[in-house]
Amino acid sequence: MRAAIGSTSQSPSETGANGDWSCVANDAADDLPDETQVLESLRDAVVMLVDDQALLIDVLQATLEEQGYCNFVSTSDPLEAIPLLR
Repeated sequence: MRAAIGSTSQSPSETGANGDWSCVANDAADDLPDETQVLESLRDAVVMLVDDQALLIDVLQATLEEQGYCNFVSTSDPLEAIPLLR
């Protein structure tokens, strides 16, 4: 694809219907999931929380639960973190 800046030799297939790049950019954006879909899919993910202070883990987990996250693995012992990944 040719660069849009300073280019006057764009073919119709590389530009939007009106001869500019705005439609091409919008078409590419239409193929991406919207932010809501991405956030919803992440809410099912397992969130790992590791901190040496258990209180901070509790606060962060409560905050994430308010946002709809529900799957957590947590530890205040850093030596337990790596085995929890598996």
